Amino acid sequence: VVGSVDGNSTHIAEQVVTKAWVPLLVPASADPTLTYIRIPWIFRLPPDDDAQAEMLVRDGVVARSLANVGLITSTDHDGRTFAQSALHALRARGASPAFHFECSPDADLTALAARARSFAPGAIVVRVPPPLLPDLVEALSHAGLRAPLLLPWVPEVAPSALQRHYAGDVLAIRPFEEAHNPAYAAFAAAYRARYGSDPTAVAAYSFDAVQLVARALAASGLNRPALRDAIASATGFTGAAGAIAWDNGGGNRTEPVLVVLPGVAREGREQTGGGNPW
Repeated sequence: VVGSVDGNSTHIAEQVVTKAWVPLLVPASADPTLTYIRIPWIFRLPPDDDAQAEMLVRDGVVARSLANVGLITSTDHDGRTFAQSALHALRARGASPAFHFECSPDADLTALAARARSFAPGAIVVRVPPPLLPDLVEALSHAGLRAPLLLPWVPEVAPSALQRHYAGDVLAIRPFEEAHNPAYAAFAAAYRARYGSDPTAVAAYSFDAVQLVARALAASGLNRPALRDAIASATGFTGAAGAIAWDNGGGNRTEPVLVVLPGVAREGREQTGGGNPW
């Protein structure tokens, strides 16, 4: 099985494959709890929330000497899971959050942004679902916030699109290195030629998952335990999303990448001499 779209549904698939003895390759979820109990049938390709939160705090908060950091996360499964990782990473660096707001799908984003501004944050870590994220980022900007936003990887959300909604810098996690990656360049070119658009990270991970299964089947034949063992021994496999290095729970130990996108307010001043960035 190759799937699925979020941590909650992947946990359901986890229960199925545990009883069916079928390998599950996860191309979209960064939920670290998928591999905590080391079920041998599960393999997670993206870097987990722990690795992403650690990079945001280490290379974002600490490296930039950002103080008074706030945290906004959603009330769904993936939001709660990332919140635990982010809180642990912040506190481990002696940077307990100035606030932690949990955002429901029907939340008043204008009021939430005003509350966040009242704390005068030096940075805000945000993890909410794709449909909510652009609206929240725009609400924060309309509230007058200019503090850097620190974003983990949210599947199907392009940080460059969010950049257009915010007047401050956006520090965003990419799950793997795209630049200076010949395998990804070849995959992206083939994807654009076939579909007429750029691939998402999930597309690259899904492609790699299928390649891993095909390669493992060539070695194992139609035998589920042997197929599972062949996938587990694939450490060192390099695909469009980079090299695979399984830990002892079936999670990929790949290192995420932090990119910095300058705020639109600064670009507006440089290009128009200080006009309204909106």
